Amino acid sequence: MQHQQQQQFGGAKHFSKKPFIKPFQAHDPKPLSKGLASGGAKLLIKNLHWDVPEARLKEIFAAYGPVHSAEIVWDKQDRSTGEARVTFERPKDAAEAVAGLDGSEIEGQQVSLVMLSK
Repeated sequence: MQHQQQQQFGGAKHFSKKPFIKPFQAHDPKPLSKGLASGGAKLLIKNLHWDVPEARLKEIFAAYGPVHSAEIVWDKQDRSTGEARVTFERPKDAAEAVAGLDGSEIEGQQVSLVMLSK
């Protein structure tokens, strides 16, 4: 059992424990996301039709290069907000997708693409 000290502050009794100090840990150089090459790039897709599933989104963007993930943004009522994020393994592929798909129609709706990270 840890030693506790009793201290008095303004009439109230407070107990304090010895602080736990975590030992220093070296930075892990491995990427946080398995399978994502260093320098992957994330896109934001806006004005996406509410009926487009993530599998279809990944299929569309895979034409430009390896897609690490494709996620549709959902609201609290589990409805699509019309936005999605697609992460490419290589920034070059993401840039090509923006050039090829920005302003185009996906499932009958014109979408806009924004590069979130390079």
